Amino acid sequence: MRFEAPRSAYVHIPFCAAKCGYCDFNSFAGMLHLAPRYTDALCRQVSSAAGASPGLDTVYFGGGTPTLLPADALARVLGELRRTFGLADGAEVTLEANPESASYEKLAAAREAGFNRVSIGVQSFDGGQLASLGRVHTREQAVAAFSAARRAGFQNISLDLMFGLPGQTLSDLHGTLASAIDLGPEHLSAYSLTIEEGTPLFERVRAGEVTPPDDDLAADMYQAVRQTLTRAGYEHYEISNYALPSMRCRHNEAYWRNGSYLGFGAGAAQYVAGERLTWEGDPVAFTGQIESDGRARAAFSERLEGRALLGETAMLALRTSGGLDLRRLSLDFGEDVEAVFSRPIRRFSQAGLIGVDDGRVTLTAAGQLLANEVLAEFLA
Repeated sequence: MRFEAPRSAYVHIPFCAAKCGYCDFNSFAGMLHLAPRYTDALCRQVSSAAGASPGLDTVYFGGGTPTLLPADALARVLGELRRTFGLADGAEVTLEANPESASYEKLAAAREAGFNRVSIGVQSFDGGQLASLGRVHTREQAVAAFSAARRAGFQNISLDLMFGLPGQTLSDLHGTLASAIDLGPEHLSAYSLTIEEGTPLFERVRAGEVTPPDDDLAADMYQAVRQTLTRAGYEHYEISNYALPSMRCRHNEAYWRNGSYLGFGAGAAQYVAGERLTWEGDPVAFTGQIESDGRARAAFSERLEGRALLGETAMLALRTSGGLDLRRLSLDFGEDVEAVFSRPIRRFSQAGLIGVDDGRVTLTAAGQLLANEVLAEFLA
């Protein structure tokens, strides 16, 4: 398989106002004092990667909470990306935001700096559920953040929602979905809450203090999300993602194509020429490495090739509505991909979890509910 030069870049901002009880992302509360040095380190890491990309089609600032950084720091890092690599005409430039730090002034400055898409971490429009998750914003702040983004000039806004929350009912979920649809975002991501080992929520569940929804209710919620959002005109284009026509997240689509991308910042992942790595995750250590050595060190790296690379590419494609194009993948890898995956294709086709039509394999509605089981077989 021939690897293309990366045309996407991810920038990680690891700071948070508070660490949510369910979160196992590389994010840290109480470290915002490091922001000036961290910004310097980010810019230095970007500039040292000159020549790694012929120009960027997508840029994504994620976290953590990127909007905790001052607006001039966000603009400075984006400016360094523009100077080092160049941004293609019409490049998609996304800024993740949490409602409590997404003021009109900050969003307007971000829009002026060149960000043209914002993804707001709402999770729920129910105050009690927000409190149980450890979120520090209110329903009113979520609505205000969306309004501020519109007034700042953003015509591409995504909302992140969660379902399968402790104590959440189908009625609660429908209320959150109705509130989201009423705002009219161009894009919605809806994720089932995962109880991650090592998080405070995991310990509360293990101690019997919190009871998550059972599998049947979680499945009903997933179906409710899909039915409600598609009826409202959103295309279900990936297991957890929905978009109005022509408003898919292009940056995430690059991931699902298993395309190359650059990564910058503490704990950021990077995938270039078949090598996947993750930079040092501790923000203090990451910043110190760049200050002392001029470069960050990888905490993890691996090279994907052969069957592992094929499996990863197939698994990612199956997450999307376009599915797995057997003929295209056979050309890319120089082997009969349908023969390679004959066993899972036959098994899951007979079970009604995938459909096969004109050389294309896609998850059925039932298959989406059991996606982890299906996708794991293509990775094996």
